[in-house]
Amino acid sequence: MKSSGNPPSSESFTSQTDQTAGPGTQGTASVGDGDDAPEKITVLLSKHPCSANLFAAGEIRCLRRLGYDIALSALESTLDVGADLNHEIRAETEATYYLRARGRLRELANHLRAATRPLSYLTVVYWAIRLDGWLSLVKNRHVADVLTLDRWMRRHGIRHLHAHFGSEAGRVAVLMRHFRPVTVSLTLGNADDLHYAGIIRLQQKVEAADFIICVGIAARTALMRFTPHRYWHKYDAYAPGVDTLRFQPRPSRLKPGTFTVLCVGPLEPHNGQRTLLEACKILRESGREIRLVLVGAGSDETALKSQAKASDLEQTVTFTGALHQDRLCDWYSRADAFVNSSLSADMSLPAMEAMASGLACVSARTTGMLELIREGSDGLLVEPASAHELAGALLRLMDDEDLRKHLAGHGRARILQKYSLARTSERFGFLFQTRLSSRHGRRRTAVASDAYRMKSGPSSDPVD
Repeated sequence: MKSSGNPPSSESFTSQTDQTAGPGTQGTASVGDGDDAPEKITVLLSKHPCSANLFAAGEIRCLRRLGYDIALSALESTLDVGADLNHEIRAETEATYYLRARGRLRELANHLRAATRPLSYLTVVYWAIRLDGWLSLVKNRHVADVLTLDRWMRRHGIRHLHAHFGSEAGRVAVLMRHFRPVTVSLTLGNADDLHYAGIIRLQQKVEAADFIICVGIAARTALMRFTPHRYWHKYDAYAPGVDTLRFQPRPSRLKPGTFTVLCVGPLEPHNGQRTLLEACKILRESGREIRLVLVGAGSDETALKSQAKASDLEQTVTFTGALHQDRLCDWYSRADAFVNSSLSADMSLPAMEAMASGLACVSARTTGMLELIREGSDGLLVEPASAHELAGALLRLMDDEDLRKHLAGHGRARILQKYSLARTSERFGFLFQTRLSSRHGRRRTAVASDAYRMKSGPSSDPVD
């Protein structure tokens, strides 16, 4: 696949920008307002294109709107060289610099070249061992990734590297910070990132990062629980946002008389789809007709299919696999209700998309979802992992059309008021720009934070 080192000329990585801008959006300053803000940034992804990069897509769009020159880079591609791509995806992938597309011989040459600077080379090898152990030098290619990325960043004058906390890209970003003096930032997408990062490696990552932007209060709180107080000044929180133009109510139904429940997310044990299947079994045994659509893929898929078969739900449950956003929007428009059964403490982006799409939402009562949903107003909240409570909430929605309409309308209004992409990306942009313009990542003053609150008002804060 062709790869280039040039940043894309348009925002092909994301959908059309959300136009429901909140107060203060038009007054957002560009990077030119800061004397020492870097002009070029690379956002490093582990794999691209990938549905898991939705947060990165919003970040890239926001930073480009602020005037940053964003060059997209990734460790590897998820597409075949001969894949039949539409114009948007092709332009996006051709504008991405793929580190591992250089080939093994190029990686070896980079190792030999770096060895001429033994102190820097041995330092990055040392930190690679600290992060992942001795076997990482054989199993992982992170040192080679750093060397390849370093040459590309130098060639294009890129001085800041941004990656996601719990991914392979996050590890490469941490190693780059030890290899040469660049600024590095990380996004903590959710508290689950801490699990993938590994608690043992946590301090190394936090020490290396100049700042960390946490998606939601719950993610920041979780990070603070596991790190010393001296690092807390590096952490900022912002709420995820939804493109309310792409995700909006559409009058479409799958089949009259069949109550269709949608659940979107990786098929993993912690996402609670097994509890959802149990709830559907309870409803079927009580004589209710229901259809469940599970969108996503993961390690629990085989077990879930076996559970559906054992519960005589094979004709009731549809497994779609992972879907592109356009097809996902179609399912949002065809369902009657949405369920977030996840045990995670974080906000659910699919739940936010469902609310924006005009779906009544039922969710497990977790810390992050308490930020998003007000019980009985924007959705229904149930005890996590309780199949009987979940079945009871779905039964209420099946029997009360007025309640469904009430939750759908207020849920959509909630997203428009506080979680539209235009509103939340403004806060992300402010945090990113303030951090970088303050000597590239040194601690910002409380005055700057207070000034933002005075300018933006309470509607831009992540929580009430």
